[in-house]
Amino acid sequence: RSGIINEKNKEICSNSAVGTYIVKFIFRFACKCGYSRKWCGCYVGKSTLTSGNYQYKVLYDNTICISRYIGEEENVTIPAKINGLTVTTIGKNAFALTGLGCLHIPASITDIKPNAFKFSGFNKIEVDKNNYTSINGVLFSKDKTVLLAYPKENSATSYIIPDGVKIIESTAFMGTSNLNSIVIPNGVTTIKENAFYLCSNLKNISIPTSVK
Repeated sequence: RSGIINEKNKEICSNSAVGTYIVKFIFRFACKCGYSRKWCGCYVGKSTLTSGNYQYKVLYDNTICISRYIGEEENVTIPAKINGLTVTTIGKNAFALTGLGCLHIPASITDIKPNAFKFSGFNKIEVDKNNYTSINGVLFSKDKTVLLAYPKENSATSYIIPDGVKIIESTAFMGTSNLNSIVIPNGVTTIKENAFYLCSNLKNISIPTSVK
């Protein structure tokens, strides 16, 4: 159950289809999420570390995943490095229920996990344009085809999603209370789960036939 494969194990398993399956299983068990360490970004250690306003873990490649923001600043700038290691990942729920102003994401960030900003109170999200894009404070993928997060405290009462967007990510608008109207352009094919969950004042939304 340790997930360690020694040469004897390899020799025993090398000559059969069943053995091949066993080897694959052992490799998968080595990573608790069920896949390779590189694919999922498993942590080197189990413990959560703290530096300033951030709780974080060290990833397999010696970069950092922010697991939780614990500060109280109105405007938040995510550091590009913590203790000399590059910050590359914003973890699930890392900024949930935090923030009141602007969130600034550095160019070092290459991976933003689902629900990273769930119920956060930011009114705009800015990025150093390297791996993501911000349009009027709304977070998109670099190629602008995925709408990742709409800041929940944006004061606008209506929003027109830009042409070219194909995917609205899960929880992208979750908890947005100011919007009462959203226009989704033709070309959007996927609206993921809970994209508009708990949008308490949303009364009008147009969904094109392109949505599957």
